[in-house]
Amino acid sequence: MASATPMALRLVRLLALAGGAGAITVNGVPLGGVAPAPPQAGLTLQLEGVGNLTVLSGEEPALAVERFAAKASEAGHAVNAATMDSMLGWFCARRACRRAVAGPVSLNVTGVGSLTVAPFEDPAHAVERFAARATAAGVAFNVETMVAMLDRLCARRSCFRKSIAGPLSLAVERLGNLTVLPFEDPADRVEYFGGRATDAGAPINVRTLDAMYAWFCDRRSCFRPLARPWTLEVKPLGNVTVLATQEPAYMVEKFAAAATAAGADVTGETMRSMMAWFCDRRSCHRPVAPPLTLALTGVGNVTVRPWQEPAERVERFSIAAAAAGAAMNVETMADMLAYFCARRACFRPLRPPLTLGLEGVGNVTVAPFEDVAPRVEGFAAAAARAGRALAVDDLNAMMAWFCARRVCARGLAPPLELTVDGLGTLKVEPWMDPTDSVEHFAAQVAAAGVAVDGETMVEMLTWICERRACGRTQLRPPPPPKQLAGTPGRSPRRRGPGRRRRCVALAAERRPVAAAGTRAA
Repeated sequence: MASATPMALRLVRLLALAGGAGAITVNGVPLGGVAPAPPQAGLTLQLEGVGNLTVLSGEEPALAVERFAAKASEAGHAVNAATMDSMLGWFCARRACRRAVAGPVSLNVTGVGSLTVAPFEDPAHAVERFAARATAAGVAFNVETMVAMLDRLCARRSCFRKSIAGPLSLAVERLGNLTVLPFEDPADRVEYFGGRATDAGAPINVRTLDAMYAWFCDRRSCFRPLARPWTLEVKPLGNVTVLATQEPAYMVEKFAAAATAAGADVTGETMRSMMAWFCDRRSCHRPVAPPLTLALTGVGNVTVRPWQEPAERVERFSIAAAAAGAAMNVETMADMLAYFCARRACFRPLRPPLTLGLEGVGNVTVAPFEDVAPRVEGFAAAAARAGRALAVDDLNAMMAWFCARRVCARGLAPPLELTVDGLGTLKVEPWMDPTDSVEHFAAQVAAAGVAVDGETMVEMLTWICERRACGRTQLRPPPPPKQLAGTPGRSPRRRGPGRRRRCVALAAERRPVAAAGTRAA
């Protein structure tokens, strides 16, 4: 059989199977002669671009035409009933024919559908194709059903292959074994194998898939080519491309996770629409992952939705848990991530601890379960106490460095200003400890000869701690007000029951302190 090309049946020339050299003959008789054909002579019809069909003496021409058409059809040539009738007519004009070409034969398979075998198809090939399509559609098929179908068809027309193709297994170096069962399409299974390998991070490319596909198709029927790359534009998020080596669900999940991490609003409906588009054009072997929830005893629940990256969710959960006082560590985080990755695709590992050094100041290290902003603020506070105060720009630069490399749950705390009647204004910068700031403010006021009672200090600290994180919250009492030389001491104003010193919050001096790229957990 020649290579697969669309067939335009043209009866080009008659080839001699017997006779003198260079003579053009039919059934061994030179054209124009009247001598009868030898008993074993045959007739050969050459079809350009397809091949030669020879009908031997004693062979039924209709059977030979059906067999030739079935092989041509499996090889990809466009054969039809009219072509077969023309071929048979040519032979029947030159020798006796006892029957016509068989017509279509149909078979109903309960719960699956109807199979019609055309005259130019081999029933075994048609049964295998029917089973492969049913399997791809999710129908549970088996070899016993296929054998029963073939037996029924062969009782009603000619069959050229009396058995169903057996299972075939191919060992792929460093990747594993791929088995294609009789009711499966080789292209579908090769694509599935490539998708699983890609999901697992194994090195596989289109050339490897092509070689695997060719190996199977040399040994059994193949019903479609391998999928080509498909690209879908998702406005306004960007484009997602799925190669033959990739599973559509994996690529949709990866695209959605990256978009979500970048701050885009991705939903389950968006992902389902993307999947429908790809699955209308190529094989899909699984849906997108469902939401997954893991309960951590004594800590809480962490849920990873289909459009979220498991590593990022574990990091954000761990940061929040540690901030709430839970004892988090890298081992616990690794166990959490392993739970999710055993049940859905994961696209990156957990971030490692990160260390940033500032020349002349020191190093700050942030563990994976720690939020960056509190660590930067604490580092700046320690530097200030050591006499190396940092500017807000320095803190912003530190935040930007960390947040470009890992999750940041929040930005730097904004500066706060609080004005208290008769005392003045307290300003708390992001790197300042609120409790230290209130105590220092009270000491300054006392040094000016004004007494500050403990109740006022508590009110001030409470106001601040409602707006930013506070570490130490137990206040030390202020010193007594200083007696100024030559002036009577200023007695603190006494307040009756229920009367409090009025605290007025002023708008802070809003210098830019939020780190770029941070998002709430």
